[in-house]
Amino acid sequence: KLQFLYFIGNNNMPVLWQSTSFQDLLARCRAKTGKKLAVVSDFDRTLTIGNSIECHILVARSNVFSTSFKEDMKELDEISLIEAEKRPVHLTGVEWWRQYNRLLKKHSVKDDDIKSAVVSHPKKLMRPGVADFHETCHTKNIPFVVVSAGITNVVRWAFDKEHGHLPAPHIISNTLDAESTSHPQEDPITSSTKHKAFHHAPSEVHSALSSAHITLVLGDRPADVHVLESHPYGQEDSGSHHFVKIGLINDLSKLPAFKESFDIILDGHDPEAFGYIHDTVLLPLIE
Repeated sequence: KLQFLYFIGNNNMPVLWQSTSFQDLLARCRAKTGKKLAVVSDFDRTLTIGNSIECHILVARSNVFSTSFKEDMKELDEISLIEAEKRPVHLTGVEWWRQYNRLLKKHSVKDDDIKSAVVSHPKKLMRPGVADFHETCHTKNIPFVVVSAGITNVVRWAFDKEHGHLPAPHIISNTLDAESTSHPQEDPITSSTKHKAFHHAPSEVHSALSSAHITLVLGDRPADVHVLESHPYGQEDSGSHHFVKIGLINDLSKLPAFKESFDIILDGHDPEAFGYIHDTVLLPLIE
């Protein structure tokens, strides 16, 4: 039996739902001695604000680039807003990213151009509370891994822009390189291939995740939990390792699917959501 907890508007909390086993899971995690933590998080609309622009759209629409660039990007931009199963067959998943990279090369887009697009973006990208979360992970030596179907270049410069005083997390994403003669990543990370994401991870990430006893998994869609399929421990809790799966929902119509994937679901449009994760989940686990 699942327990529904609706706090919004009553107790001024961002929690929409939690499983009946969630508090017990946290208690078991807190009780572990000598525990090590790790964090695996999505980027777009998980670490960034719920209605914020996504990586690929930020680049495609930036005024840093020419009108001809934006015209060439228009089809891919529009297709990215369509649900995956309704997209044209020739521009789904891997092929969409290959075409995107071809256009970057056609227009000689460099990493510095992408940096300029991020730096000049007029709106704040990161959610309130993410900076504190990031700083706690850094000061407590908690591995922080971002797994994104977006663009490594954008993720890296977004962290540099808003959290420049901190080292960037480990980023596993699509590194787009206009100077490459072929697609730099033969197996791009898309929403439907996130379950393979850790196959792209460097050895230090595998080592950090393998040594952790508790992994917080953060996402804004059920597919973000699939990253655990390539996690060194697999995706199931065991006596030696626990996963705490936290969902930030930006579309309430998706709530039934979220309940199948996450242990707790927060309102992705509540500015207190990430502060709640930091204060109520992360901090008690490291005390």
